[in-house]
Amino acid sequence: MVSNTILYGGFALACCMVYFKLEAPPNAEYDYMLTLAAGLQVLAFARLTLDTTSSAVEGLSEKTLWAFIMAHVTRISTTFWGEGYIPEDNTGDVFLYQGLELVGVLLIVFQVMKLSAVRSAQDVGQGFERWSQLIVMCAIAAVLAYYTKSTGHDDFWADLSWMFSTWLEAFALAPQVHLLFTGASRVDESATHFAGLTLASSVVFSIFW
Repeated sequence: MVSNTILYGGFALACCMVYFKLEAPPNAEYDYMLTLAAGLQVLAFARLTLDTTSSAVEGLSEKTLWAFIMAHVTRISTTFWGEGYIPEDNTGDVFLYQGLELVGVLLIVFQVMKLSAVRSAQDVGQGFERWSQLIVMCAIAAVLAYYTKSTGHDDFWADLSWMFSTWLEAFALAPQVHLLFTGASRVDESATHFAGLTLASSVVFSIFW
C-alpha cells in the first residue's frame, strides 16, 4: 500500500500548487473551499481503495459507502445542467471540481465492489432490515432538502438535488461512526483515516456554505 507520508504529502503539494495558481473574482474569493472539500473527500476515498491488506474491509460500513455514492452522484449531476454550483474561480476553467467529484464516485464504487466481493465470499449477509438505516437517511435528507433548498439559482431540481446531497452526506458517516465507537467488529486503520478525512471535508464544506 502507498504510505501515508506519500499520500498526504502529495495531497498537500497539490493543494499548494492550486492555491498559488488560484485566481478568483471578488464575489468568489472563497470558492476554493468547495474544491478543497471535494479534494479531502477524494483523499478519504483513495485512502480506502489503496489499502490492499486483507483487513481493509473490517469495520467498514457498507451503508456509509452507498450513502456517499448517492450523495456524490446527485451532487455532480447538478453541475451538468447549470453553473450555479460550480466554483467561479479559474479552477472552473479546467473542470477541477467536477473532476474531483467524478474521481471520488469511481473510487467509492470500486471500494463497494471490493467490499461486496469479500463479504459475499465470507457469507456475510446484508438483509433488507439492515438497510433500513440508509432508507431512513435518504427520506430525512429529501424532506430537509425540500425545506432548506436555495431559491437563488432559479432551478428547482438543481437546488433540491444539491441540498439532498448535502444532507445525505451529513448523515452518511453515522453508520461508520457507530461502528467505530461500538467496536462491534475490528476497525481497520484505513476506516479510521476515512472517517477523519471525511469529517475534515465536511467541516470545510460547512465553513464555505
